[in-house]
Amino acid sequence: MGSLLQSLPSFNKKNFSAYDKGHSRVECKKAKTYVPLCDTSPQEGQIIHSDPTNLLLKKLNTQFQMTSLVSSEEDSRKRNLQSAQLDSGEGSSGTKHTRVE
Repeated sequence: MGSLLQSLPSFNKKNFSAYDKGHSRVECKKAKTYVPLCDTSPQEGQIIHSDPTNLLLKKLNTQFQMTSLVSSEEDSRKRNLQSAQLDSGEGSSGTKHTRVE
């Protein structure tokens, strides 16, 4: 095991002779805080609450409802068109017919 570690660059102390320890010092900066210039407390009687539902689930649910609403409107439009064609004697009855030339 020792023979494997001998060829690594960290084994030789000369590899780190140019390393300056003075530049590695991390400066501690004070965290910035927001100081409001006016009163930001909620109005009297105002109740602030958070919605426990996940935002992603909300978005997916509304998209699903919109697509199902659109598809149901298209289906009803198609049914109305087909029934109007059947009443007037136009349109097909849903069976295949051979084309006569």
